[in-house]
Amino acid sequence: MTTTYHALKALLNIAAKKDIRYYLVAINIRQESEFTLRLDATDGHVAMWVKVHNVPQLLPVGESRLVERAQLEKVLKMGPAELHFDSGILKYGEIPLTIVDSTAFPNLDRVIPASKRECTGSEIGVDAKLMIKLCKAIEELHHDRKLAAGFILNPQDALSAMILSGSAGGGNVTFRAVLMPCRV
Repeated sequence: MTTTYHALKALLNIAAKKDIRYYLVAINIRQESEFTLRLDATDGHVAMWVKVHNVPQLLPVGESRLVERAQLEKVLKMGPAELHFDSGILKYGEIPLTIVDSTAFPNLDRVIPASKRECTGSEIGVDAKLMIKLCKAIEELHHDRKLAAGFILNPQDALSAMILSGSAGGGNVTFRAVLMPCRV
């Protein structure tokens, strides 16, 4: 299940590092269907969910577990391991994971209107490495750090989020990421 390992590592970039809202300093693990695990993270400004397909069922379909970020950072340093349930305890390899109340985790499906969840119009492909390069250059222009580094996209309306989607692992992993709109 190294795809789950990489998905968790990716989501640590999205989950909040410090926030009074404890559920943002965690990753939500949800059994979306019998063979699809969905992992969610948000810091309130960006959100991402990763679906790992073709994996053994971990939880009852529709159930979620919210795992603390700090603990995930520690166990992921050990390298890839299997995420599994053992005697009612969620484990990463042999290490039990601390579960926090997942009822407060935001419903990320509400972030993207149903009409925009699946791309039906034209698409523009973006190379993630080039996007990172561009973002680093824009951030450098804001060297004083007093102003938010940013750029303007031209979405349908001012309240539209920037939606990114893609796949990895030969299609066994799919993701959706959202950059919430803000004033620049």
